[in-house]
Amino acid sequence: MRAYIFTPICYVYFVCHVPTLTAAFEIKNFPDCAVQCINTTLSINTHCASSQDTSCLCSDPTVRLTVAQCFSTTCTPKQVLTSLNATASTCGDPVRNKSHYARVFNIVFIVVTMCIVVARYAAQAAYGRFHLPSDVNMVFIVALNIALTWVCDHMYRTGLGRDIWTLPFHDITELIKSYWICELLYFTLTWLIRIAFVLFFFQIFVETRFRKILSAVIGVYILAMVSGILTVSFICTPVSYLWNSWDGEHKGHCLDHNAAVFAQAALSIVADIVTLALAISQVRNLQMSMKKKIGVMIMFSLGTLTTVVAAIRLKSLVKFATTPNPTWDYLSAGLWSIVEYQVGVICLCMPSIRLGLARLLPKAMGSSRKNGASSSHGSGQVFDGYGNGKSRAFTSSRVNPAKADDTESVVQLVDLDTKGPARGSTP
Repeated sequence: MRAYIFTPICYVYFVCHVPTLTAAFEIKNFPDCAVQCINTTLSINTHCASSQDTSCLCSDPTVRLTVAQCFSTTCTPKQVLTSLNATASTCGDPVRNKSHYARVFNIVFIVVTMCIVVARYAAQAAYGRFHLPSDVNMVFIVALNIALTWVCDHMYRTGLGRDIWTLPFHDITELIKSYWICELLYFTLTWLIRIAFVLFFFQIFVETRFRKILSAVIGVYILAMVSGILTVSFICTPVSYLWNSWDGEHKGHCLDHNAAVFAQAALSIVADIVTLALAISQVRNLQMSMKKKIGVMIMFSLGTLTTVVAAIRLKSLVKFATTPNPTWDYLSAGLWSIVEYQVGVICLCMPSIRLGLARLLPKAMGSSRKNGASSSHGSGQVFDGYGNGKSRAFTSSRVNPAKADDTESVVQLVDLDTKGPARGSTP
């Protein structure tokens, strides 16, 4: 935030707030620069007789805009906010505050997500299959999710969702600092979620060449995550200038922060599309019925929900980049960010929960564990599921149901040893 934003702040404030007046102006509540602006405006405007003529000053948008422009060119940033706040109080402008709604939204979403994560691990325990890389990655995701939820709640408590001119100066600084921390946590969390989707593919697709491609994709995602963290961390010199520059009393310089945020948002959307394309490219090679293939594609398509939300968030960021009232206008982008990463975590948990329910409630979930009319034999290799490329030979004998086995869980894409579950073959 820079000092030059205060001209549009004043413009938005005076144009949008034209209420019925309740009291005469108390000039003593205004900084000297603001008093000078008011008197100058009244002296050249024939409609307003004096500073006591609140009806003229508060109800005429032209007069208010003229005063606002004078504030932005004559006063310091802090004096501008003080003048706007005093004007709002005098004119009886409504106090806007959506922070409490955002806090409830934030807390409810994290509670729902954590319940689903617990259900994921319970389902894995019931099904008896775990995947160490995915589970470790999920631990980091959960930890970052909790931390991000706490920092976001702190942002709402310090003023996000309110007009900037109504906030104490200390809260503005604290809010910008919290926003910076949120960005770092957000970039890390969302990239770990994308990595988690790729790790899930390791549990399904066993073709060696494709698994090497997946490893390369994970490497690229890690580089993108690190680059985003470093860019945001050191976007200003000194670092503290990011949250202190708004008052015009500190020295330093910053790179184009909006450009960095847009670049990361666009890169994230591209990564989501690449991840989905990787999965769909392998579905046609799976040895299963068309019904199962459609089921697999639907399962993978759940990941596109995060892409859709990310695109909506990017649209909100465009508005945020030019807003004169960031503490109010960023609320929408912030809420969409919460939806994006929480939906991503929920989508990650769905396949495991589906398998667990199929094991516990085979009839309700359409499991095909029935007495069959035919049998089949085969041999081959299964991967150990830990992403190290090792495999072991197996020979299996399996009794098949009389009818087509189209209702089996869509995650079981490789034959399993009938003597027991192959650890790590499913999430």
